[in-house]
Amino acid sequence: MTKPDKAMLVKGIIYAVLGLAWVAAPYVLPSGVLRSIASSVSLVGWFVLALGCMLIFRYIKPDGLKRRKKPLTYSVPKQKTPP
Repeated sequence: MTKPDKAMLVKGIIYAVLGLAWVAAPYVLPSGVLRSIASSVSLVGWFVLALGCMLIFRYIKPDGLKRRKKPLTYSVPKQKTPP
């Protein structure tokens, strides 16, 4: 594991945890004022959560969703020779 890969994984985990905390904050905060503030920034939480998941996915699968191209193999039927 190279240093940039490890840094990307750490950033992804931190962003995902922060995003999850922002998304869950309106449901767990006891105060009404804090709950209204947290609910107004929940869109930012979703964005940070998606960014963290994307960085973790890039660490797990660096090539993205590219499919491997299978070599094209086919058999050419033999032509019949006239008698």
